[in-house]
Amino acid sequence: MPSRRIALIALTAALAVLIALTATGVVIGAKVLAADTPSAATLGTISSAGPPNTLTVVGQGNASATPDAAAFSLGASVTSPNVRESLAVDDVRMQSLLSALHAQGVQEQDIQTTTISVSAQSCCGAGIVTGYNVSNSVNVTVRRLSDVGRIIAAAVDAVGNEITIGGVNLLVTNQGPAITAARSAAMADANSRAKAWALLGGRSLGKILSVSEVINGQSQPSCAQGCGGGGAGAPIAAGQTTLTVSVTVTYELS
Repeated sequence: MPSRRIALIALTAALAVLIALTATGVVIGAKVLAADTPSAATLGTISSAGPPNTLTVVGQGNASATPDAAAFSLGASVTSPNVRESLAVDDVRMQSLLSALHAQGVQEQDIQTTTISVSAQSCCGAGIVTGYNVSNSVNVTVRRLSDVGRIIAAAVDAVGNEITIGGVNLLVTNQGPAITAARSAAMADANSRAKAWALLGGRSLGKILSVSEVINGQSQPSCAQGCGGGGAGAPIAAGQTTLTVSVTVTYELS
Protein backbone atom coordinates (compact mmCIF):
# COMPACT_ATOMS: atom_id res chain seq x y z
CA MET A 1 0.00 0.00 0.00
CA PRO A 2 2.76 2.45 0.86
CA SER A 3 4.52 1.52 -2.38
CA ARG A 4 1.40 2.40 -4.38
CA ARG A 5 1.20 5.79 -2.65
CA ILE A 6 4.86 6.46 -3.48
CA ALA A 7 4.29 5.49 -7.11
CA LEU A 8 1.22 7.74 -7.31
CA ILE A 9 3.14 10.66 -5.85
CA ALA A 10 5.99 10.09 -8.32
CA LEU A 11 3.54 9.92 -11.24
CA THR A 12 1.86 13.14 -10.11
CA ALA A 13 5.23 14.90 -9.89
CA ALA A 14 6.22 13.67 -13.34
CA LEU A 15 2.97 14.92 -14.84
CA ALA A 16 3.51 18.30 -13.20
CA VAL A 17 7.00 18.55 -14.70
CA LEU A 18 5.66 17.52 -18.12
CA ILE A 19 2.92 20.13 -17.97
CA ALA A 20 5.44 22.77 -16.92
CA LEU A 21 7.79 21.87 -19.77
CA THR A 22 4.94 21.90 -22.26
CA ALA A 23 3.83 25.32 -21.08
CA THR A 24 7.39 26.59 -21.28
CA GLY A 25 7.72 25.25 -24.80
CA VAL A 26 4.60 27.13 -25.88
CA VAL A 27 5.89 30.37 -24.43
CA ILE A 28 9.30 29.95 -26.03
CA GLY A 29 7.67 29.12 -29.35
CA ALA A 30 5.57 32.25 -29.12
CA LYS A 31 8.66 34.37 -28.52
CA VAL A 32 10.49 32.87 -31.49
CA LEU A 33 7.46 33.40 -33.71
CA ALA A 34 7.24 37.03 -32.63
CA ALA A 35 10.92 37.57 -33.30
CA ASP A 36 10.70 36.07 -36.80
CA THR A 37 7.68 38.14 -37.86
CA PRO A 38 8.49 41.50 -39.57
CA SER A 39 7.41 44.49 -37.52
CA ALA A 40 5.25 47.29 -38.85
CA ALA A 41 8.30 49.57 -39.04
CA THR A 42 10.17 46.96 -41.12
CA LEU A 43 7.31 46.99 -43.60
CA GLY A 44 7.72 50.78 -44.01
CA THR A 45 4.75 52.04 -42.05
CA ILE A 46 5.37 55.56 -40.78
CA SER A 47 5.01 56.06 -37.07
CA SER A 48 3.00 59.08 -36.05
CA ALA A 49 5.72 59.91 -33.54
CA GLY A 50 8.46 60.03 -36.22
CA PRO A 51 9.27 62.77 -38.77
CA PRO A 52 6.79 63.07 -41.66
CA ASN A 53 7.70 62.13 -45.23
CA THR A 54 8.80 65.20 -47.17
CA LEU A 55 9.43 66.23 -50.76
CA THR A 56 11.77 69.10 -51.71
CA VAL A 57 11.66 70.71 -55.15
CA VAL A 58 13.17 73.79 -56.81
CA GLY A 59 10.97 76.12 -58.86
CA GLN A 60 12.07 78.97 -61.09
CA GLY A 61 10.24 82.03 -62.36
CA ASN A 62 11.23 84.91 -64.64
CA ALA A 63 9.89 88.41 -65.18
CA SER A 64 11.08 91.21 -67.44
CA ALA A 65 11.49 94.88 -66.60
CA THR A 66 12.64 97.91 -68.57
CA PRO A 67 15.74 99.66 -67.15
CA ASP A 68 15.18 103.28 -66.22
CA ALA A 69 18.62 104.25 -64.86
CA ALA A 70 22.29 103.60 -65.55
CA ALA A 71 25.66 103.48 -63.83
CA PHE A 72 28.93 103.94 -65.71
CA SER A 73 32.53 105.08 -65.29
CA LEU A 74 33.91 108.46 -66.35
CA GLY A 75 37.44 109.72 -65.83
CA ALA A 76 40.63 111.22 -67.19
CA SER A 77 43.93 109.61 -68.20
CA VAL A 78 46.97 111.86 -68.62
CA THR A 79 50.52 110.94 -69.69
CA SER A 80 53.49 113.31 -69.57
CA PRO A 81 57.28 113.04 -69.04
CA ASN A 82 57.01 114.17 -65.42
CA VAL A 83 54.84 112.48 -62.80
CA ARG A 84 54.02 115.76 -61.06
CA GLU A 85 52.92 117.27 -64.33
CA SER A 86 50.69 114.26 -65.02
CA LEU A 87 49.12 114.57 -61.57
CA ALA A 88 48.54 118.30 -61.98
CA VAL A 89 46.94 118.00 -65.41
CA ASP A 90 44.80 115.04 -64.34
CA ASP A 91 43.60 117.01 -61.31
CA VAL A 92 42.48 119.87 -63.56
CA ARG A 93 40.69 117.46 -65.90
CA MET A 94 38.88 115.74 -63.02
CA GLN A 95 37.78 119.04 -61.51
CA SER A 96 36.34 120.00 -64.89
CA LEU A 97 34.60 116.63 -65.11
CA LEU A 98 33.01 116.94 -61.66
CA SER A 99 31.84 120.47 -62.39
CA ALA A 100 30.26 119.31 -65.64
CA LEU A 101 28.46 116.46 -63.89
CA HIS A 102 27.07 118.79 -61.23
CA ALA A 103 25.97 121.24 -63.94
CA GLN A 104 24.02 118.40 -65.60
CA GLY A 105 22.12 117.75 -62.37
CA VAL A 106 24.02 114.69 -61.13
CA GLN A 107 23.83 114.62 -57.34
CA GLU A 108 26.89 114.32 -55.09
CA GLN A 109 25.75 110.96 -53.70
CA ASP A 110 25.64 109.58 -57.25
CA ILE A 111 29.35 110.26 -57.90
CA GLN A 112 31.92 107.93 -56.32
CA THR A 113 35.67 107.71 -56.92
CA THR A 114 36.65 104.20 -57.98
CA THR A 115 40.20 104.43 -59.40
CA ILE A 116 43.34 106.51 -58.91
CA SER A 117 46.51 105.09 -60.44
CA VAL A 118 50.04 106.20 -61.37
CA SER A 119 52.20 104.08 -63.65
CA ALA A 120 55.50 104.51 -65.47
CA GLN A 121 55.46 104.21 -69.26
CA SER A 122 58.37 102.56 -71.06
CA CYS A 123 59.35 102.15 -74.68
CA CYS A 124 60.43 99.25 -76.84
CA GLY A 125 60.78 96.78 -73.97
CA ALA A 126 64.15 98.25 -72.99
CA GLY A 127 62.94 99.44 -69.60
CA ILE A 128 63.52 103.09 -70.51
CA VAL A 129 60.89 105.26 -68.83
CA THR A 130 59.33 107.67 -71.31
CA GLY A 131 56.64 109.16 -69.12
CA TYR A 132 54.09 108.69 -66.36
CA ASN A 133 50.41 107.98 -66.70
CA VAL A 134 47.89 109.14 -64.13
CA SER A 135 44.35 107.80 -64.33
CA ASN A 136 41.40 108.82 -62.21
CA SER A 137 37.80 107.66 -62.58
CA VAL A 138 34.47 108.00 -60.86
CA ASN A 139 31.37 105.84 -61.00
CA VAL A 140 28.33 107.88 -61.99
CA THR A 141 24.70 106.89 -61.43
CA VAL A 142 22.15 108.60 -63.67
CA ARG A 143 18.57 108.27 -62.44
CA ARG A 144 16.94 108.89 -65.81
CA LEU A 145 18.10 106.78 -68.72
CA SER A 146 17.25 109.50 -71.22
CA ASP A 147 19.88 111.77 -69.59
CA VAL A 148 22.83 109.41 -70.08
CA GLY A 149 23.86 110.54 -73.56
CA ARG A 150 23.68 114.22 -72.65
CA ILE A 151 25.78 113.71 -69.51
CA ILE A 152 28.44 111.73 -71.39
CA ALA A 153 28.60 114.45 -74.04
CA ALA A 154 29.09 117.11 -71.35
CA ALA A 155 31.88 115.01 -69.79
CA VAL A 156 33.68 114.73 -73.14
CA ASP A 157 33.45 118.50 -73.64
CA ALA A 158 34.88 119.10 -70.15
CA VAL A 159 37.79 116.65 -70.27
CA GLY A 160 38.68 116.53 -73.96
CA ASN A 161 40.89 113.85 -75.46
CA GLU A 162 41.93 112.54 -72.04
CA ILE A 163 38.39 111.30 -71.29
CA THR A 164 37.84 107.68 -70.31
CA ILE A 165 34.42 106.04 -70.40
CA GLY A 166 33.68 102.66 -68.83
CA GLY A 167 30.92 100.18 -69.49
CA VAL A 168 27.30 101.12 -68.91
CA ASN A 169 25.32 99.05 -66.42
CA LEU A 170 21.58 99.45 -66.92
CA LEU A 171 19.47 99.46 -63.76
CA VAL A 172 15.85 98.93 -62.75
CA THR A 173 15.27 101.24 -59.80
CA ASN A 174 11.94 99.71 -58.78
CA GLN A 175 12.32 95.94 -59.00
CA GLY A 176 9.35 95.20 -56.73
CA PRO A 177 6.66 94.42 -59.35
CA ALA A 178 9.00 92.25 -61.43
CA ILE A 179 10.23 90.34 -58.37
CA THR A 180 6.64 89.73 -57.25
CA ALA A 181 5.73 88.36 -60.68
CA ALA A 182 8.85 86.17 -60.83
CA ARG A 183 8.23 84.88 -57.30
CA SER A 184 4.64 83.90 -58.17
CA ALA A 185 5.85 82.09 -61.28
CA ALA A 186 8.54 80.29 -59.26
CA MET A 187 6.04 79.07 -56.66
CA ALA A 188 3.66 77.89 -59.38
CA ASP A 189 6.55 76.01 -61.00
CA ALA A 190 7.54 74.42 -57.69
CA ASN A 191 3.95 73.38 -56.96
CA SER A 192 3.59 71.83 -60.41
CA ARG A 193 6.81 69.86 -60.01
CA ALA A 194 5.85 68.69 -56.52
CA LYS A 195 2.44 67.45 -57.66
CA ALA A 196 4.05 65.53 -60.50
CA TRP A 197 6.58 63.86 -58.21
CA ALA A 198 3.95 63.04 -55.60
CA LEU A 199 1.75 61.46 -58.27
CA LEU A 200 4.65 59.37 -59.56
CA GLY A 201 5.28 58.15 -56.03
CA GLY A 202 1.64 57.37 -55.35
CA ARG A 203 1.47 59.95 -52.58
CA SER A 204 -0.62 63.02 -51.82
CA LEU A 205 0.90 66.47 -51.52
CA GLY A 206 0.48 68.04 -48.11
CA LYS A 207 1.21 71.45 -46.62
CA ILE A 208 4.33 73.53 -47.26
CA LEU A 209 6.92 73.11 -44.51
CA SER A 210 9.59 75.60 -45.66
CA VAL A 211 10.45 78.01 -48.48
CA SER A 212 13.72 79.76 -49.38
CA GLU A 213 14.50 81.93 -52.41
CA VAL A 214 17.36 83.38 -54.45
CA ILE A 215 16.90 86.47 -56.65
CA ASN A 216 19.12 87.14 -59.68
CA GLY A 217 19.02 89.94 -62.22
CA GLN A 218 20.48 89.62 -65.70
CA SER A 219 20.51 92.33 -68.33
CA GLN A 220 19.49 91.12 -71.76
CA PRO A 221 21.05 92.75 -74.86
CA SER A 222 17.70 93.24 -76.54
CA CYS A 223 15.41 96.09 -77.36
CA ALA A 224 12.08 94.38 -76.89
CA GLN A 225 10.17 97.51 -75.89
CA GLY A 226 11.92 100.17 -77.89
CA CYS A 227 15.24 101.99 -77.65
CA GLY A 228 15.47 105.38 -76.06
CA GLY A 229 17.71 108.11 -77.41
CA GLY A 230 20.50 109.40 -75.23
CA GLY A 231 19.78 113.08 -75.65
CA ALA A 232 22.57 115.06 -77.33
CA GLY A 233 25.17 112.30 -76.84
CA ALA A 234 25.47 108.60 -77.50
CA PRO A 235 22.15 106.76 -77.93
CA ILE A 236 21.26 104.33 -75.13
CA ALA A 237 19.25 101.17 -75.87
CA ALA A 238 17.23 100.30 -72.77
CA GLY A 239 16.43 96.75 -73.78
CA GLN A 240 15.03 94.44 -71.12
CA THR A 241 16.33 93.10 -67.84
CA THR A 242 15.20 89.64 -66.79
CA LEU A 243 14.81 89.05 -63.07
CA THR A 244 14.92 85.41 -61.99
CA VAL A 245 13.63 84.02 -58.69
CA SER A 246 14.46 80.46 -57.63
CA VAL A 247 12.57 78.93 -54.71
CA THR A 248 13.33 75.76 -52.78
CA VAL A 249 10.11 74.40 -51.30
CA THR A 250 9.68 71.46 -48.93
CA TYR A 251 6.24 69.82 -48.83
CA GLU A 252 4.77 67.28 -46.45
CA LEU A 253 3.61 64.04 -48.06
CA SER A 254 0.66 61.96 -46.95
